[in-house]
Amino acid sequence: MKINLIKEDNLRVVIKFLAKGFSLSNNRSNQIEKFLKDANKKNIDFFGFYLSNSNNQIFGAILSPLQGKYYSEQKEFKVINLMAWYVLPKYRGIESLRLVKFAIKYLDSRNFSITNYTPNKVAKKVFINFGFQHMETLTARYFCFEGYKYFLSFLFKKYDLKKISSSLRYSEFKENCKGGILTHKVNLSNNEIIFKSIRLFRKKKIFGLEISYPVLYIVPSTQSKYIVENFEFFCSFISSYFFVLFIEIDLEKKYLDSNLNIYKRFKSRYIFFSREKFIKSVPFFGSELILN
Repeated sequence: MKINLIKEDNLRVVIKFLAKGFSLSNNRSNQIEKFLKDANKKNIDFFGFYLSNSNNQIFGAILSPLQGKYYSEQKEFKVINLMAWYVLPKYRGIESLRLVKFAIKYLDSRNFSITNYTPNKVAKKVFINFGFQHMETLTARYFCFEGYKYFLSFLFKKYDLKKISSSLRYSEFKENCKGGILTHKVNLSNNEIIFKSIRLFRKKKIFGLEISYPVLYIVPSTQSKYIVENFEFFCSFISSYFFVLFIEIDLEKKYLDSNLNIYKRFKSRYIFFSREKFIKSVPFFGSELILN
């Protein structure tokens, strides 16, 4: 078995292999291919890694979209995202580990910081054993009807929420592929809150029926302390304004006191690998999470 870089000339073949493994639709496969090309083509000459035999038959693969750059103290660091790790059941075990280990070593040797936002329990354990850490970011989900007591006030009182241009002034990270991410500003109780968000549709099977529902993913850039202290009010306002069923909100761990009632809502989901000790978290912008 050998491990190879995924290049543009065989990207579609690898995605077709992954589509079969993950039971992806043609539309989803095309979306992933476009996303990878938009993220990588002008910056790096590979799209991930694949496992094959001497006849170049594919047995496993993992994709690596270039997520963006992290800026700190007049320096910049490249961030790459690992996604869609799949190996045929017959070859799982040692070969799966070889593939991931090779990918991490290759990317680390080229000074990439590496993220993973959607690992399952088994994958997370593997990545942690290879040097990944939990990000200092916790995520909570909020259901729109939890804040029903605020509905009337939102009808009669208007809040000034508007789109603004994205700026490094509000973030240390700049994504390579924006997707549908927007930056907004709102004033609540004399607190100017800047946040980035993306509205996506997620699917779930209920009694055999596939249901599609809107979710808004949010990362605040300012006033995180105010949001924590007024969590239900803020989330209720945002869910009603954007007309979504759920909100997924990311907050840095330092703003969340373990004694707060909302603390138990927040979970650690994201992991990363970096030689840069000051990097504790990387927002999901530019990663697979922006795919609808």
